[in-house]
Amino acid sequence: MNRREFLYTSGLGIFAAYAHRRKSNSHITLWASSDPHTLQNYERGYPSLDLPIRHINSLSDQPDISVMLGDFSGSLGEPTTREGELVVSGMINQQNSIYPLAGNHDSGLSDLSWFRTWVDPLGESTSSSGVDLSLRPHQIVGNAEVLLPPWECLGDYAL
Repeated sequence: MNRREFLYTSGLGIFAAYAHRRKSNSHITLWASSDPHTLQNYERGYPSLDLPIRHINSLSDQPDISVMLGDFSGSLGEPTTREGELVVSGMINQQNSIYPLAGNHDSGLSDLSWFRTWVDPLGESTSSSGVDLSLRPHQIVGNAEVLLPPWECLGDYAL
C-alpha cells in the first residue's frame, strides 16, 4: 500500500465509521487537506497551512469532521521547533476541531516526538500545541501506535 492509498483508505474509514455511529439519514460532510509542508512553503512566501484553515473558517456550514492527512513538515530530517511554532500559529482556533494524522515528514527520527509535541493529536503536549481535548467535537479512541504511518511499521521492508 502506498501513501496515497493509505490516506484514501483511512479517510474513507474515518468517514464510514462516523456515518455508522451517527445512524441518521442526513448527509455528513467531511473536510480533508494534506501536505502543507509548513516551513518550506512559508519561507517561499506561500501560506500552505493558512489557506486550508482560512477555507474551513469561511464555510457557512462547518463540516461534521475535518482531517489533516499529514506532512505538516516538509523536512527531510528532524522537523525544527520553528516549524512546530509555525504549525501551532497556523492552526490557531482550529487545533481542536481538525483531526491530524502523521505524514512521513512528520515522524522525524521515527519516534513522532515532533508531531506529538506540536500537532499533538492526543492532547499530550497542551502547553506547546494549544490542543484541549475537552473542546474536540468527537472523542479520540486509541493510542499513539495507530498514528504511525504505514511505512514506519514496515521495518526492513520500508520503501
